[in-house]
Amino acid sequence: MSPGLPQFDARNEILLSKQANNSTPERLDYDLPALFERDFNTLREESFDIDPTAVPFVLSEGKNEASLSERLSVVAKYPLEDQRRYFNSLSSAEWEQSGDWFTEQFSRVMDKMRRCRQERRHLAMQFEKEVADRHDAVIKEHLSLEGALAGMKKSGGAVLDKSTPKRKRG
Repeated sequence: MSPGLPQFDARNEILLSKQANNSTPERLDYDLPALFERDFNTLREESFDIDPTAVPFVLSEGKNEASLSERLSVVAKYPLEDQRRYFNSLSSAEWEQSGDWFTEQFSRVMDKMRRCRQERRHLAMQFEKEVADRHDAVIKEHLSLEGALAGMKKSGGAVLDKSTPKRKRG
């Protein structure tokens, strides 16, 4: 206990009664008796963005000591409510690093989508070229067959004209 700091006793009942009468109770990091027990320097050194009453989130598989990136990869597989609890347990610095991790993950997903779109366009172009090549081959073969058929028709007609006796009209 630091000298000069108020002690929790009957003299502090005013604080307690103010808190009890307040229509919107303040949410303190510590209850008043515990707060008066704490050393001011210790309180001042505590990070303002940590909730000392929060239950720490424990990762499975002993991953609490892993890097933040590894922990986030594990937490990404958790149900939504557990993810929410995990992110609520992070400090501001870890929260910002998590934002960087999410940005990196999003960039990877977007890059993968971009590559997939490019690959799909490339495959579509190859397919269209193959369709055009086959079309040209079919047209070429069709013209060749039509030419051959026309030739056969002409030569067949000529054979029939020469070899078939003509009827006389009379």
